[in-house]
Amino acid sequence: MHVHSSMTTLPNAQHAIRRKAYAPYYNLANLALFQTDLSMPTLKLVEILDRVAGKASVDCLDLFRHLMVDILSVTVFGSRPGSLDKWATNIQDPITTAVYDFPKRGILRSAVPTWAWNIVCSIPNNRWRQICASDKIIAEFVGGRLYEMRAKMQAGPIVGETDTEKMPLLQQMLQHRSEGMSDQDIVSEGMGHIIAGVDTTSTTLSYLFWELSRRRDIMRKIQAELDEVMSDRRVVPDVSTLCKMPYLNAFIKEGLRLYGAAPSLLERVVPSTTVSKVDDAFDMMGYALPPGTIVSTQAWSMHRDAEVFPSPETFLPERWLPVDGSDREDERLLRMSQHSMPFGAGTRVCGGQNLARMTLRIAVAAIAANFDITAKTAETNERSMEMRDAFVLFPASKECKLIFTSRAH
Repeated sequence: MHVHSSMTTLPNAQHAIRRKAYAPYYNLANLALFQTDLSMPTLKLVEILDRVAGKASVDCLDLFRHLMVDILSVTVFGSRPGSLDKWATNIQDPITTAVYDFPKRGILRSAVPTWAWNIVCSIPNNRWRQICASDKIIAEFVGGRLYEMRAKMQAGPIVGETDTEKMPLLQQMLQHRSEGMSDQDIVSEGMGHIIAGVDTTSTTLSYLFWELSRRRDIMRKIQAELDEVMSDRRVVPDVSTLCKMPYLNAFIKEGLRLYGAAPSLLERVVPSTTVSKVDDAFDMMGYALPPGTIVSTQAWSMHRDAEVFPSPETFLPERWLPVDGSDREDERLLRMSQHSMPFGAGTRVCGGQNLARMTLRIAVAAIAANFDITAKTAETNERSMEMRDAFVLFPASKECKLIFTSRAH
């Protein structure tokens, strides 16, 4: 099936309609209502790590993928699929596997004609057929949640949600359906959100914890800051507290600078009617670009501009911390912020960036407070974690094996 979500809708007017359907859900005030829904699966992940603490390495990339399926399922669809429980008991989770397979399916499908694709999908191999059917598996999952949600809404108020105005995105889209959005449009939109949110956040989390595994100094600074506000390490601080923690947020900003999951070209098309005209061309820094010209920028180069980020390849959270409070220092921090675009920029900026940042803060806080992180160099090293780009970032080995050892109280 074709997935036409806000992320793949090219005309600006149509994109605006789709964005209007979900934008209120992702504002910070609304997301704060979902903190428990983010904290609970994260603390379940902490419990899972406790069982293997110090005994064996864990593929974080896979584990965090299951975490994100649980988080997005409950916040976006109002469903609890138990993806982490399946990971802990070595049961394959079809939806997590399908989300993992979906990008590979897209690359393969775009590379071959339809007749060849049909042959590929008829190969009598279960793994191949899983990849080929990944879009259908996700669509069926989202469609099932749509019909469940509609049935709940028709049966009456959903207990515990209407009183607080807290509602999953799917419920919000059904309750405030934008003009022209059919069930199929909502299913496609839901597919887009889970596909876009799972691998991106799980990849960034994996790189963040890999940095902690090889930078004990950074790990100790984060843990010291967390210990100040977490007398009980199994209780995640509220979002407002996490947002005020200088070193934690500097660490995440630096992680998004170096390991933002979408470093690739973000293309835009010069429209036929522009504000600045030179024979109906767009004036970009003195260059006349005619309508239809494709222009783009990308975070990879922006985030490695040595004039803005000295020693750009060095992971240095301290660069985001103020030093003396001078005007010059304020200008430096502002300039870095203006050159930081891990979620894109403009009207097409990632709609889920607030949820992503919130998830990163909660996951790093909960895990770093409870564990010391290390790695066996034979398993996880510079070579295995070398960044590869398939629009979304991933490590060369397609895994990130780390060891989590419980901290002494």
